[in-house]
Amino acid sequence: MSQLIRVQGITSILVLSCMLAVPLLRQPAAAQSIFGAIVGTVTDATGAVIPGAKVTATNIRTNEKRGFTTNEFGTYELNNLFPGTYLLEAERAGFVKYRQENVELVANQNIRVLDTPLIPEDVLNLKPRCGNTRLLLFPCGPHGTTKPDLVVRNLACQPLECCAG
Repeated sequence: MSQLIRVQGITSILVLSCMLAVPLLRQPAAAQSIFGAIVGTVTDATGAVIPGAKVTATNIRTNEKRGFTTNEFGTYELNNLFPGTYLLEAERAGFVKYRQENVELVANQNIRVLDTPLIPEDVLNLKPRCGNTRLLLFPCGPHGTTKPDLVVRNLACQPLECCAG
């Protein structure tokens, strides 16, 4: 009988030890996320940040839109976006609306979009030196973007010119 009690005691201790050891040995699975994020900074052509600009990312396939207003440092963060191709737009009163197409986002990815430059609206009121309506503008600053009929290049300050063609 004492041998039976001894075996039951040892069995109980082994079972209890195993029950206590299992949670210690089990490692949590890494969290899997299907979402991504687009982050960046909205600036003007001189590189100064623009707080209060509205940034919108539109999923091209689903037409779902996510918006964010830049903080006092001109930064934005569009979180929990599904993977896909996005159209990124930024706007603020007094500036030309910025568009960047084909921003590709995959699952569990954070994309940092290069500084999003906004061009003052008064730049568009300049008159070209020739009859061509397509303008080539060279503002001061380290940024560049392409827009329909408006090209801004990464060059030093130069006067307004006309493009051929």
